[in-house]
This record gives sequence, C-alpha cells and structure tokens, in this order.
Amino acid sequence: MANPTTQYHYTLSPEQQQRFADIYLLRRMINGPQTFSVNLQGDDTFLEPILTRLANKGWVTINTRTAEYVSTQAGREPLQKFEQRYYDYLKVYDFPYNTVDLTYGDFGYTYANSFGAKIGLIKLLREDRWRPYMDQFLPFVAVKTWDQKACDSAFGIFLNLEPWEDLRIAVAEYKGLDPLEIVFMSFLNEGRFDQPQQSWQFDLHSGWFFQEVERVANKAIHRDQVIAEGATSDEIMQNVICAGTDLMMQMILIEADIQEQYATRQAITETQQSSVQPQAQTVVTTETYVEEVVSYVPVVPIYYSRDYYNAYLIDPFYVAPIWVDPWYW
Repeated sequence: MANPTTQYHYTLSPEQQQRFADIYLLRRMINGPQTFSVNLQGDDTFLEPILTRLANKGWVTINTRTAEYVSTQAGREPLQKFEQRYYDYLKVYDFPYNTVDLTYGDFGYTYANSFGAKIGLIKLLREDRWRPYMDQFLPFVAVKTWDQKACDSAFGIFLNLEPWEDLRIAVAEYKGLDPLEIVFMSFLNEGRFDQPQQSWQFDLHSGWFFQEVERVANKAIHRDQVIAEGATSDEIMQNVICAGTDLMMQMILIEADIQEQYATRQAITETQQSSVQPQAQTVVTTETYVEEVVSYVPVVPIYYSRDYYNAYLIDPFYVAPIWVDPWYW
C-alpha cells in the first residue's frame, strides 16, 4: 500500500522549463516535420522566444527561399540523445511500473494475454479478485466479434482499475533519475501536450505545460510512501524493481524474437524475388541541387538490440549511461 501523507514540492527551474520547451518544439519540427513562417501569426507568435533561442543554439535556422524557420543538422544531435533516453524510459520505466498492485505483488501487463480472446476475459472476471469490477466489462462480454479494438479497449479499462498504482516516480527516485523529466516523458507518450482544443503554443509559452508536470510529480507516489507491515520502503522498492525488471526482460526477449523472425522472413522474400525477377538496366539522369539548409532531419528510429539489456540481467538497479549524458547544452 502507499502512504500519501508525505508532501513533495518538486519545482522546475527556469532552465529546465527552457530545456523542455526547446526539445518539445524541436521534436515537432524534426519528427513532424513542421515548419514555421518567419512572419509568425496567430498562436505561433507565442513561439518567438523559443525559436530565437533555438536559432541562437544553431538548432534551427531561417530558410530564406521559403521564409520559414527550419531544423538544422546541428539540431538533430540533441533530439537524437533525447529520443534515446525517451526510448529507454518507455522500455524500462514506463512499462511495467505504471500499473503495480502492491497488495498482490504483481503488474498489470502480466494479464495482457487474458484479453486476447473473449473467453480469456470471462475466465479472468470469474476470479474473486476481479469479480467486483465485472460491470465495467459487460459491454465487452456481449460483443459478438472479438477483434483487436475490443482487446485493446478492454485491456485499457483493466489497467485503470483501482488496484493498480503508478510507481514510475518512485522507481525513478530510487534509481536517482529526475522525476520531473520522467513526468515530462510520460506526458509526451500519452499525448498530453497535443490536445487539439487548446493552443499548445500559448500553453508552452505561458508555462501551463510545466505547472502540470510539477503537479503530477508532486501528487505521485514516492519511494518513501510505499509501505507494508514488516518491511521498509527500500525493501519494497527493491522487490518491485527486481520483479519489474524480470517482466521487462521477458517482454524484450519476446519482442527481439519477433524482430528477428520478421527480418528473416524479409530476407527470404527479397532473395526469392531477386532470383525470379530480372534486373532491369535503368539509366537515370540526375540534376544536382544543393539545398540552402536541411529543412527536415528525420531522427533515426530508436531500437536497442537484445544485448543492450544484458546489463539489467546482471543488475536490476542498473541505470543506462544515456541518463548521465545530457541531451541539452
């Protein structure tokens, strides 16, 4: 169980707010990709101080041909580092610690297979532990065709049931990470900054983004609030992290096998096609054109091989070096 009485007061410094604003806008410009007219109008006018700061860093520039702010090659490096850290967060911290039942000592994602078919959900709801929540799943029990949409919707409701507690901040604190950055990354993952009914430009300029980050970080369950009879908070956290790491490794090994199988099938298909189809001789005439700036610099998709996670097999409390190497400067 968690003890919510301890008060926390995490506060983003002005420097941290600028870093988050910079990387958020840079991420939209590069990954979008999105450009902004030099003649900022409407809500975009709120972005002027951020764009000016990014330009001073050399991360964006002005394309004089199109009169737009665009990303540069130099802006790719900080975003690449941020994306590497963000990917590590999704694999190691977001899952599985966002749904933990401290009473039973298990994780929400261990039940994913129960939602692969309707009969799995019915069997789950027959258990005494989940029977009180049956009413929330009756619409799914009634569906005639159980497809991926029904599976995802039902599992989403399951992960939001009362027994599950979010220990992402507690785990981050135990491993010495910045809880405010963890909340910022969780907001990105959940699309909290991309609400269409709001002016995200104004929210970024006014600091509303950061007020929400602070609010969530302070209201979260923290490492010393995790309590149980006969055990210290640190002992509980150690057990949670060890069990969570085991679950994480199981999922990563499954994912790695799927990736390898897919790569093998692709290689076989390409070999078969090349042996059947004759190679056409094509002469291509190209016209050399050197763009004034690199308007869009797509970030290389982040994927870590199975070997990357071997350190967690040796030490569940391992922290990857990318959390020490800053993405900002």
